[in-house]
Amino acid sequence: MGREDYRRVVAEMRLSSGQLFPIPITLPVSDQLQVHLDSEVALLDARNEIVAVMYVDEIYEWDLEEAAQEVFKTTDVRHPLVAEMHRWGKRNLAGRLKVLRLPQRYDFRELRLTPRQTRTRLEQLGQ
Repeated sequence: MGREDYRRVVAEMRLSSGQLFPIPITLPVSDQLQVHLDSEVALLDARNEIVAVMYVDEIYEWDLEEAAQEVFKTTDVRHPLVAEMHRWGKRNLAGRLKVLRLPQRYDFRELRLTPRQTRTRLEQLGQ
């Protein structure tokens, strides 16, 4: 998720296009990680197998306190995702993805939709 989409999702739960998007999806990285614009980053699954490659178009900083308060209405680390956010790096990477393969899922298969499938389902529901 790029900077403009991120900012609008945090503030309004919408992408810059106006589409509903309640929680930002980002790739936070550590300051120690040497990543540059126009580089490629391999995205791995839990088994360390490459599932996609990101072509880095943006690197931007994000504010933990602001994101936690706006998205979850709390900065309390007893909230599981707020606690998790404290382990994330302070920069987000964004860019085009080349998906090599989707991760294998064995549970809730009927609920695991691609973004396109999700938009279609929401349209069918009149959302």
